[in-house]
Amino acid sequence: MRVFVKLFVICLINLIVPLSVLAQSVSVTKNPPYPRDGESVLISLAGHGLNLQNFLIVWKQGKDVLSQGVGMTSYTVRSATNQHMTVEITDPATGQKFTQGISVSTSEVDLLWEAVGSYTPPFYKGKALPALEANINVVAIPKHKDINSLNYTWEKEYSRQAAQSGRGKNSFSYIANPLEQANAISVGVTSSNNSFQARDTMTIRYGNSEVLFYEDDSELGTLFNKAISNGYSVGDTGEISLTAIPFFITAESIASSALEMIWSVNDVALPVQTIKNKIRLSSIQSGVRGNVLTSIFIKNKAKLFEEGKVGVSLEF
Repeated sequence: MRVFVKLFVICLINLIVPLSVLAQSVSVTKNPPYPRDGESVLISLAGHGLNLQNFLIVWKQGKDVLSQGVGMTSYTVRSATNQHMTVEITDPATGQKFTQGISVSTSEVDLLWEAVGSYTPPFYKGKALPALEANINVVAIPKHKDINSLNYTWEKEYSRQAAQSGRGKNSFSYIANPLEQANAISVGVTSSNNSFQARDTMTIRYGNSEVLFYEDDSELGTLFNKAISNGYSVGDTGEISLTAIPFFITAESIASSALEMIWSVNDVALPVQTIKNKIRLSSIQSGVRGNVLTSIFIKNKAKLFEEGKVGVSLEF
């Protein structure tokens, strides 16, 4: 009886040990690791010290066989959802079979960004874009009932931002580097017991501020419906009132003391105007005729690189 028990134990050990070795020798990778709903995912197996090209590999979902074959070390999920799969790996030499469970979890966090204090004129319906040196705020919105209980790990250019990471820290703020044209911002979100995991990455691109010119009407005010382009004809009156509107400059308003604006006509600087982004030009008073280049130099004294000169040609 004791001999039988010993033989049984030895057989059991011989069965368990290969399975244990096989389990430790196989790793699973998913690309991308946290796909969006409906995105395709490539699942790959790698053998450490094992040549999986000789193993029979069967991919299953429940009892349904999705794919199988010798050396079939990868499988593509065409449309990702939160689902569970299994892969069966059979050693042809011993007949031992190892089953590995694989979960495909879709990313359940979205990233939204805003350029804080990026100026746009009244009635502007688009999103304020970030200029160089812009103040950027990024918010993570996970699909979870209690976002404050989650742990957030923020990265900028794949470098961890420890000071702004931690429990409940679902926002990340920084000032754009004027020497960079774009930044990759990433967040990893996990629950305390790791039952919820998500990750997302976005690239935020920066550009230069823009300036557009509009005509001021004595009755209707600034005509924002049509920007003035080069070669604009002033008309028989020989007079025109212009408003210069900077887009995406880092200032709360045009009246900000940080904004310096200097007008010029044919590169001759004019005195600072009462309302610094507005000017009235008259060919009768100045004696100027024909094509006139009217320009404005705008500088944000609070930002090192936020300045520029923009002009428009007018026909008097």
